[in-house]
Parts: sequence; structure tokens; C-alpha cells
Amino acid sequence: MRRLVLFRHAKADPRNHGTSLDHERTLTRRGRDDAPRIGRYLANADIVPDLALVSDSVRTKETFDLAQEAFGRPIPLRLEPAMYKADVPGLLQMVRKTNDTLATLLLVGHNPEFAELAVELTGQGEPDLLTQMRTKFPTAAVAVIDFDGDQWIEVGPRKGRLDAFVTPAALGASHDE
Repeated sequence: MRRLVLFRHAKADPRNHGTSLDHERTLTRRGRDDAPRIGRYLANADIVPDLALVSDSVRTKETFDLAQEAFGRPIPLRLEPAMYKADVPGLLQMVRKTNDTLATLLLVGHNPEFAELAVELTGQGEPDLLTQMRTKFPTAAVAVIDFDGDQWIEVGPRKGRLDAFVTPAALGASHDE
């Protein structure tokens, strides 16, 4: 089995949105609270990545750094500059190129591409979770998608089973987005 964890970056400061400085946006206080909350959820659910592919934007690196503290050990990290502007086919190629010795892959990146990729890959799962994920993929949301098979190259449209879809609000955060 292969497990793909799609983690949208936590809430970022919108002040630079739409400018050439978008890449440099940092997390808000809310984002700095939500990222470790999701990390704790993953660690407690024993969803520990073998590798993290992280967009090289400031907000995705901050999200990963804060979340990984919950695992109690460093998670191997590969910054992926191409992920910052990658479309769904580009993200899927990154997943498919993963070494088959790795069972759990974490991607930390951006919407709308992460939401679109999650929807494209999931063909099965608990109906309410699927509906929730397809309706809204807020900041710091995480989708855990399982695939049968031994090779990452086999990952494709509707071949995945949504194992979990978790948002900070579902974990008790006092906000929504």
C-alpha cells in the first residue's frame, strides 16, 4: 500500500497576495497555531511520512517546520520549487517519481491545485468525508489518500481511497475558513 498525505499550507498573511512577493508570505498567528495542531493529529494517528516534498514558499516551509515537531524526529525533507506553481499533472508526476521504498509521502503545498489533486485521485472513501473534501479544502487541511499497489507510478485518477480528511476546525480550532 502507498499513502499520500496532501497538506495545504496553514493560514498566511494576505498582505502580499497577488504581488511579486506572494512567495514570501508568512504564516499568521492562526497559521502558526494550526500547523502544529495538524502535525499532532498525524502523529497521534500514526501517519508518519517517510519523506516530505514541500513547496519552497515561506508559508509552506513554516507549515512543515511547525507540523513536523509533533513527530518527535526529523522527517526527511525535499524542497520542490516547481511545486509552487505546479498544476495537477505536475504534482502527480512528482508523486509518481517517488522511490518505491517509501510507503508514506507527504506533500505540503497550495490550493487550488491540492484540492483538485485530492478530488482527482480519490475514487473511494466514506461518503461524508469525500463530500466535505470536495466542497472545501481550507488552509491547513490534510487529506490522507491510500492506494493499493507497490509502486508510486501506479497512482492515478480515482485509484485512491480517502482514509481521512481533517481540518483545524474539526480538531477544535476556534475559527473556520
